[in-house]
Amino acid sequence: MSPEIILALIKPLLVLGLLLTNTIILIWLERKVVAGMQSRVGPDRAGPFGILQTLADAIKLLLKEQILPMKADKAMYLLAPIIALVPSFLIFMIIPLGPGFELTIGQESQFINMVGADIMSAFYFFLQLVHWQFTA
Repeated sequence: MSPEIILALIKPLLVLGLLLTNTIILIWLERKVVAGMQSRVGPDRAGPFGILQTLADAIKLLLKEQILPMKADKAMYLLAPIIALVPSFLIFMIIPLGPGFELTIGQESQFINMVGADIMSAFYFFLQLVHWQFTA
């Protein structure tokens, strides 16, 4: 496989990992702050300092029985969350995460931009995704 294809596969996974890690930390902080306001302990059972409580909640949610309403359109019922989340994820793909750097492996050298998708017209792409998000 060429290095460009490998980078095209790795960059979205890194952005997704960054977003998921950020979500776990922010939910943990929210629970700790709310627990402090309510004078209770807060999450402290799952993992160190309760940081894995959100992961346990996600696993519990995924393992629950799936219920489909009788009169619901099955395709739209299953596609609706995807239609809502994909534009949100794609917006983060055009945000630069830092300066680019030169990566040298053996004799080959490649410049890597620290942005998920290198789009020249990122502003227009952003506007289209925001429009798509609000109409979904």
